[in-house]
Amino acid sequence: MNSSNDQIYAETLRSVMWILLLVPICSHALDPSKMYDEAIRSVMWIITDDRQASGVLIEKKNGNGLAVTNEHVTKDHKEVRVVFPVRDAYGNLIGERKFYADESNQGVLERLGYATSGRVIAIDPENDLAMVHISGLPETARPISHDFNNHAYRGMKPSDPVYILGNPTGRDLWRWTAGHFQGVNERLLHINAGTYGGNSGGPVLNNQGVLIGILSSGDLLMNTYAIPSEYIEDLYMTLQVFSVFSIQNKTQLTVPYQIQWIEDGEWTEYAIEPSQILPHYYEPPHPQSYPNIRFDYIVDDEVSVKSYRLKPYIKIFGSDIKERIRYTDGHQYHFKYNPTTKEVDLFDSEE
Repeated sequence: MNSSNDQIYAETLRSVMWILLLVPICSHALDPSKMYDEAIRSVMWIITDDRQASGVLIEKKNGNGLAVTNEHVTKDHKEVRVVFPVRDAYGNLIGERKFYADESNQGVLERLGYATSGRVIAIDPENDLAMVHISGLPETARPISHDFNNHAYRGMKPSDPVYILGNPTGRDLWRWTAGHFQGVNERLLHINAGTYGGNSGGPVLNNQGVLIGILSSGDLLMNTYAIPSEYIEDLYMTLQVFSVFSIQNKTQLTVPYQIQWIEDGEWTEYAIEPSQILPHYYEPPHPQSYPNIRFDYIVDDEVSVKSYRLKPYIKIFGSDIKERIRYTDGHQYHFKYNPTTKEVDLFDSEE
C-alpha cells in the first residue's frame, strides 16, 4: 500500500475511532438466497503455510480494508494470503478451489485484488480473534452487515435461524450452512449446525444477514461455537495509528543517533550495530516537520552534528505493535560510509 493511501486510511480511522462500528443493516428477515448473494462478497479464503480457513471483511475505505478471522488461524503468522470470491461472465460464483490455485489465473486475480496479502495487525488470543489489514481490495468486496452498537445476538431466542459462511475443508469454497441459535455458553454463541475444518474464522449471521459472531469451533454432534460480535468491537477499539520508519546500518561501525518525535520533545538515544535494522514507531499526532534525527560525524578530527527530517509512513496496529512490526512497515533509511569524504551519512533507501 502506498504512503498516501496509508495516510488517508489511517487519518480516517483516527477521526472515527471513538464511534462504534456500524454498517447499515436490514430490520426484517431476508430471503436466504438474497442474503447469501450479498454476504458472500464479504467472505475470504485465508491461506497460511500450514492451514486454510475463512475470514470476513468488516470495513472498507479507499480500496483497503479490515477483516476478522480466528487467532488460531493466523497463529504466529504476521501475513496471510487472502482470496475473495469471483463470478464468471454469467454471474455464477466460482467455488472450485482449482480455479483459485491455478498458477495461470494468479496474475489476473492479483491485479484485480481477488488474491492479495493481509497483514495481521492485532490479535486477541483469549477470545480467538485476529484483525487483518488488507491492501487493494477487489471492487466487488463489501463489508459484512453489522451493528456493533447493539450486537444483534443479544435479542435472539433459542431456535432462531442462523447462517454460517465459509470454506469447509474438502469442499468447494464459499459454502453456506443453515443452523439454529441455542444460546450463550461461557462467552461463546452456541449454535446447532454442521461445520467442518476450514469454516473457522467465517461469519455467523442472523436471519437479517447481520453479523452476530465469528465461528471458532464445532464437533460431530453439530455443536458449533462462535465468538460474539462484541469481542470484535473490543479488538477493533485497540487499533492505533502509528508513524513508522526504519534504519539499517550498512557501515562497519556502531552508529549512535538520536530521534526527536515532537517539537520541544526529548531526543531519545539509540545505537545501531553493523548490518542491524531497527524499526521506530510513534503514536501520532506529531507536527508535520517531525520526526527529526541527528548524529555525530567527524571531519578533520572535529566533531559535528548532522540533522535530518524524516518522512515516516502511517500504519495501523493493535497494542502489541512491538511484536508485530517489521522494518518494511516503515519508510526505510540507511547509514552508509562514504570513503571519499570519510563520513557516515544517512540515506533514503527508497530513492
